[in-house]
Amino acid sequence: MKALIAIVSCHRFKNRADAQRATWIKELDSGFDYKFFLGKDDREPSVDEVFLDVPDDYKGLPEKVHAAMGWAVENGYNDVLKCDDDVLLMPARLVIPTSLYEGRVNTSSRNLAPRGWCSGYAYWLRGAALKLVASTKPTMAAEDLWVGSLLNANGIEPTKNPDFVVLSHISRMLWHTFRAKIVATCEFPGGLMYDIHRVMNGTLTKEETSQNNPRLARIPQRIGHVVRRRQ
Repeated sequence: MKALIAIVSCHRFKNRADAQRATWIKELDSGFDYKFFLGKDDREPSVDEVFLDVPDDYKGLPEKVHAAMGWAVENGYNDVLKCDDDVLLMPARLVIPTSLYEGRVNTSSRNLAPRGWCSGYAYWLRGAALKLVASTKPTMAAEDLWVGSLLNANGIEPTKNPDFVVLSHISRMLWHTFRAKIVATCEFPGGLMYDIHRVMNGTLTKEETSQNNPRLARIPQRIGHVVRRRQ
């Protein structure tokens, strides 16, 4: 069975889904399926969309993720990479992990997830971890923290993937330094998706980046790991 890339989106942000379709989704190989998961709507879903019987707003995100994982299990998937609609993936570097729960590990909120949890923009769920999320009703407003807390409570620890990196808070001039290692990065809605895709594929040079985006080309004072919680 192929792995599933479950892209959690909403009807309001169709431009984000279209940007993903026009960039990295085109590069997926035959080992991966993908679906966009959205809430209820009157129109008919496209061939790559699944409409779930859940709200389509931000507050409904935990329910949407829970339902999306339920759909994956019901349709025979054992390996799911959940990601958001502002995420860039590098398909040629995607590898199904051996661990049950993997992504960019956050160690805040130790009272709820003492062993850490994966930032919600992209994380793998496999086997028992996937089935737990699919079969358990959400209990928190933050989807990623809920998933981490649930898995922690059932003895499943997150595994850190160092190639899941947040580049959106780093100067565009520095995006190029990550070209050789990025597997997943986030916060590139709409037009920014095309820019980061060109950088990662080597078709947007540093010189072009600087000329086209002089403000964003400046190196910020704070460079390093961005410690934040993404809700």
